[in-house]
Amino acid sequence: MKPNVFWIAVILWIGVIFYFTSQPAEISRKQSGELLEKAGVIEESEVDISVPKNNRETYVAKAQNIIRKSAHVIEYLMLGILAAMAVTYKQGLRVLNITVSFVLCLAIASLDEFIQKFVPGRGSLISDVGIDAIGFCVGIAIIILIELVVMYIGKYRGNSKISTSG
Repeated sequence: MKPNVFWIAVILWIGVIFYFTSQPAEISRKQSGELLEKAGVIEESEVDISVPKNNRETYVAKAQNIIRKSAHVIEYLMLGILAAMAVTYKQGLRVLNITVSFVLCLAIASLDEFIQKFVPGRGSLISDVGIDAIGFCVGIAIIILIELVVMYIGKYRGNSKISTSG
């Protein structure tokens, strides 16, 4: 029996999520600032603003926050895709499988926020679990749609009256 490589990918991706979660706020803020600087949104001197003192610095802090929240959505979108692929790999699209992937993603998002309580400068917010949920629900929905399309195409081809022979 072949191992389900999607479960390995899920575990590795959870490791990536927890790696980013364990980074102190200062590092997270600097990373989002560097991304904004590379995109040409802010200047190099504005990358590491910890406490905004004027309108420009407030703008930078809000932009960095948007980057961090977007990263949450993307991280969990990928987790949702991988988890849904792992549970549907051999058994197909079933309500129980989708429920398992949803509960797994929700548990990881909750644990992610719990861990952040103990990371310097970071906090734990229930609203972040909601942001994560947006990502993993979209990821799971993508897999559901793909599975439905594949099932529809298979059904259509199986019932097709078009002859493929001579």
